Amino acid sequence: MHHARPAPTPAFLTLQFAPGECAQVDWGQAGVVSVGSTRRRLSFFVMVLCQSRMLYVEFTLAETMEHFLSVREYLPIDKAGADLLFQVFSQR
Repeated sequence: MHHARPAPTPAFLTLQFAPGECAQVDWGQAGVVSVGSTRRRLSFFVMVLCQSRMLYVEFTLAETMEHFLSVREYLPIDKAGADLLFQVFSQR
């Protein structure tokens, strides 16, 4: 049996980014884990670099500003980029 797919439509707006120019960040939830005698929500921080689509994921037990700031040293961007990213978020 042959399945036909419709022809792809062209993108409405194609974006181009220089390396390190843009990243998308967000929090997600990955279920629940046991920690000692309690159960905690397992969250994750995710960042995607727009130009290369390089992905960084870090699992945490909370989505607080403290946890957000703690990922700074492990991000796949240079220190200046990480500092700028955290300046933007700390002003919100």
